[in-house]
Amino acid sequence: PQIFDFLSKNLRSRKLDTFFEELGATPPISFVKRDANFHELAVLRGALRTIRDSQPAMLIEVNPDPDDAASTAFETFELLRAAGLNPYWFDGNKLIPRKPGERSQNYFFLAPKHVTALADRIGKVG
Repeated sequence: PQIFDFLSKNLRSRKLDTFFEELGATPPISFVKRDANFHELAVLRGALRTIRDSQPAMLIEVNPDPDDAASTAFETFELLRAAGLNPYWFDGNKLIPRKPGERSQNYFFLAPKHVTALADRIGKVG
């Protein structure tokens, strides 16, 4: 016997940039949490104008290996670096700038303004 009933819905999807274009304005965005289950790069590409305009701090789950030049994780890191956001990982105590070879699943992508603000407030960066 079937235990679960599933409901199927067709939903309209659109790029974040398109959503704000249709809205007529992009509000200031200061933080974005994104977990798109291996589709992070596509989601970021659809929000690139918004990211460049607002330069929000971001927390993103990124897989697989961001050091593998053939992976979408590598492309994700490069796209965000080009937008002025650098990767950091949290060790349980402070944010640490990510170096090649270091692995985490969740990365903070921060602009220098974010790092300065965090260091001034809590002193737990780098």
